[in-house]
Amino acid sequence: MTKKKPIADSTGVITRKKGFQIDLRSLGLGKETLRLPVTTVNRNYAIQLRANIVKEHAHGTLVLANYFPDSPRARAAPGGKTFHEFATEWLEKKSVAIEHSTRVAYQTCINSKVWKPFAQIRLGNFDESTIEDMKDALPPHGKTYNNYLSVLRLILKDAIRRKLLPVKGLLELLENRKYQRKQPDPFAPDEAYQLLACMPSPEAHDFYEFAFAAGLRPSEQIAQMSNTVDLDAARLTVVQARVRGGFKATKTHLVRTVELNEVAVAVLRRQFKRTGPDGFVFVGEDGREFGDTSEPLNTWWKPAMAASGLRVRTARQARHSCATRLLMSGALPAWAAQQMGHSLEMFLRTYARWLPAADGGFQVGRVNAFDAKWRKGTNKSAAPRPRAASRGKKDA
Repeated sequence: MTKKKPIADSTGVITRKKGFQIDLRSLGLGKETLRLPVTTVNRNYAIQLRANIVKEHAHGTLVLANYFPDSPRARAAPGGKTFHEFATEWLEKKSVAIEHSTRVAYQTCINSKVWKPFAQIRLGNFDESTIEDMKDALPPHGKTYNNYLSVLRLILKDAIRRKLLPVKGLLELLENRKYQRKQPDPFAPDEAYQLLACMPSPEAHDFYEFAFAAGLRPSEQIAQMSNTVDLDAARLTVVQARVRGGFKATKTHLVRTVELNEVAVAVLRRQFKRTGPDGFVFVGEDGREFGDTSEPLNTWWKPAMAASGLRVRTARQARHSCATRLLMSGALPAWAAQQMGHSLEMFLRTYARWLPAADGGFQVGRVNAFDAKWRKGTNKSAAPRPRAASRGKKDA
């Protein structure tokens, strides 16, 4: 007669002669042996132990080695989900609430070679040294460093919320790095036209002449549609940007109207003869729209920059050149800020030194003149100062 094998009851615990077996096959982990004397107390302990394992497995925090350190399965998969597994899962859930371009940026960080050495570290094994090693591996440039760190902070914050990290206080280690932002380096008018003369095609020339004249963000300019332009009123409406092949809201999430000068209007009239009244305002030489700002940058700007003999600058300086020209021409800062899509505070913080009154020592000259008058007045005060009326004397 065949002897029946002991089976687990609804508690998932199998009673043996020399102990208990914790049945974890429903979790894909097989059975683990718990060598304890077979007593009611120990059986209740085994039942509670299994319940804890099931709960941690559901939350993704199970470290099997904490319960069964000698188990081959524990040695094969300690620490629960890997960093890459959790980060990918986190991004998948977050994707419904973020812009397409933001998703691509997060995905780039997660799959970056920077974090490749840490991809298979399990969250249950994360500690302070792991975080420090990840920080040391980041690119040294302040802005890039902080971009990576912000993604890591979001991922670990969610892991902490879901109680997947064993060590508290890890987020305190993720402080942004202070760095000096690059100041605008605009083109003088003669430099701008020297660069434009080196553009490889009429399309390239008009694209960047408009960039110098209107000052749109590059991502806004490639997303501009013909139906947002009113040539008779010499204005256009900026409603969107295009990044990494997808459309998104403007950087400030605000729609703005830009008044166009004569140069910008002339460029748009030439563009409409090429592209017609519908579709994208600016397209490549092949007539196709731009999916990303890198296309005109690499195809047109960089070759022209190299051929011009000018000091090398990025295409973003065309926008800075527009902003500084507005101020140097005497335009009101509030109007200029609205043209560029900045708050007044941000605009002045970036471009204040191009205000007409801010150069040539004009302001400090006014202070010096005031001080000179004040000093001259004090030198004349050798005569006694008028005395205050005596308190005891009544007015006549």
